[in-house]
Amino acid sequence: MVVVAYESYGGRGPLLVRIAIVEAVVATIFLLLRVYTLLFIAPRRAWDLFWNATAWFSALISIIFISIACHNGIANHLDKIDPEDLPTGNLFSWLADTFFILSSGTGKLAVIALLFHVQGPTKRNGRRFLWFIGGSDMFWSIFQMIFLWFQCKPIHKLWHQEIAGSCMLTAAIVKVGIFVGAYCAACDFVLAFYPIFLFWKLETSWKTRAGLSLLFCGGAVAGAAAILKTYYLMNLAVAEDITYAIFPTDAWAITEQYLIIIMSSIPAIRPLCVKVFRRAQSQLSTAKANTHPTSQSRWTELQSFRNTMQPSNTQSMAAAQYHGHNDSSEEILATHAGHSKSNSGIMVTTQVSIYPDKDEEQQHEEKESFTDLDISIERPVRAE
Repeated sequence: MVVVAYESYGGRGPLLVRIAIVEAVVATIFLLLRVYTLLFIAPRRAWDLFWNATAWFSALISIIFISIACHNGIANHLDKIDPEDLPTGNLFSWLADTFFILSSGTGKLAVIALLFHVQGPTKRNGRRFLWFIGGSDMFWSIFQMIFLWFQCKPIHKLWHQEIAGSCMLTAAIVKVGIFVGAYCAACDFVLAFYPIFLFWKLETSWKTRAGLSLLFCGGAVAGAAAILKTYYLMNLAVAEDITYAIFPTDAWAITEQYLIIIMSSIPAIRPLCVKVFRRAQSQLSTAKANTHPTSQSRWTELQSFRNTMQPSNTQSMAAAQYHGHNDSSEEILATHAGHSKSNSGIMVTTQVSIYPDKDEEQQHEEKESFTDLDISIERPVRAE
């Protein structure tokens, strides 16, 4: 009697779990930065944060399910999986797919809610267009989730493949998955490039318009991941070792959902990035000025030293310091009692630090930079 040693958790299963964990950590960091920005930097109504958090929570559930599925044979070769583990692996794999779809759909709603905030309430045609994109994407996503669970009769044959029954709609669900995947990828690209039409109407420098447009173009990366997921889903329909061949489809599904969360958070945390950058730039300029004093400041310090070392036969020195808004200090020398006011002497020592002037182009850009995303196309910002 030959004893077969099964190892359900193997193949590319551990790699899939590591990919999910790393991407989940990165997305969590971006979500926390987004929350901090909305609470302390640029407070506002945040429906986009609500949908982004919903997408993150759905993605978290999906990677928990995919981890359980991998520990029960998913992404491993079929002949190495314990037959008792395979039904559990199949069940949690289908559950993970359900939350992959839900996370991607709600992530797009987060992007749309942010675009609503940016373009303002007056762009009716733009709002209708965005509502159509978000509504149609969610419609097909929900349709796919429902259709996925009713492809077999009875339903539990979906994960218990050895029981009697039929899965007449398995080929159909693959075609539905290809169509929905392609449509969702198209929606990602539309939402990525839609802000270009908003920001290009601003009466400001092309650098500012290009920078603001690039903030939202990150969604195109999620669209590319959706295309790759759909491509591998097409190959999955003809795969023989299906549990092992499912790895790239699940890997790109995980990447797509987290890229939507990450890329949609980048424009929202821009006020935080601007604040940190300006503070770092100010500290760097101050440190540079203190480290490399100018010739004028050296001459002022030398003159102050020489004047204070000169003896005075007619006056006793009583110094008082005054610190004003220009960081200068003054030493006022009072006269002896009984001397006239005309004989009094006043010595003023001023320490001057000269900072390198910024060029006109940098000053022009700073005037045009936005500290938050409260941009209204109806009231274009003009460069000063």
